Amino acid sequence: MAEPLFRALTPDGRVSVEVRVPNESPEDGVGVLFTCLVTVDSKTVMEELVTDDQQRMLSWVKRQMTEAMRRSAIAP
Repeated sequence: MAEPLFRALTPDGRVSVEVRVPNESPEDGVGVLFTCLVTVDSKTVMEELVTDDQQRMLSWVKRQMTEAMRRSAIAP
């Protein structure tokens, strides 16, 4: 698998949300498969989604980024 198509980190650098696409061509007429991951400390996968639906991928990534940012916010 290639480098992430998209990757965002929280300000503390602990949580990343990324989207990857495989190097191989899709099989069985399926469109591009997006593999979406939320990782903590660059090693622990907390959430994962594999889909060929771009709208579903975008919605999922937005929700995960919002939640990651909320959790990493430093209390005043």
